Amino acid sequence: MVIWGGGERYFGRTNIVANKFDRFLEKRDLSYYSLDNRNEKMDAYKNNYNLLVFNHDFPKGIPFDEAFCIVKQKYDRRIQRVLNILECTNKKVLIVYLEIPTEDHIKIDNYEIVKGINLIRNNKDFKACIDLIYINFSKNFSVNRIHNGVTRISCDYKQWESSVNYEVDYKNLKFLSKLVKLKNDI
Repeated sequence: MVIWGGGERYFGRTNIVANKFDRFLEKRDLSYYSLDNRNEKMDAYKNNYNLLVFNHDFPKGIPFDEAFCIVKQKYDRRIQRVLNILECTNKKVLIVYLEIPTEDHIKIDNYEIVKGINLIRNNKDFKACIDLIYINFSKNFSVNRIHNGVTRISCDYKQWESSVNYEVDYKNLKFLSKLVKLKNDI
């Protein structure tokens, strides 16, 4: 499952899903957001309600109202697909949350991780069996099953060679092939 956009962190994102994407993308909530010229082809907008930043959706040179209609339709389709899956009783859903590597100073303990996923699990409309793999940056590798259907993986996946300090080095995420096995073990 993908929660699109940047900005908000784990608890904000679990709240977004638990609340069925309420006000996920509403014109009244958006304000222009400067990205320090990181993306010369797109304008970025921040949702002031849920703190998500949409930095890959609004092409420069297209009037906001015109672009918003196209972007809104795209996200409405995506959201409906996700909700259809969550509301289906025979589905098993695996949510994978990957912290930004520079968030290693933000310590989220296991209790808080379980509390966040339970926000989603406790939505009365969601009938799917929902599991979570929570991945956080650490120089030490570990895999811990912290609760029923909740696994925490700690590993080094920071892009050390990049000038952008939040980038992920996907080559260092070598354990991804093991997620299929972990998913079956959860």
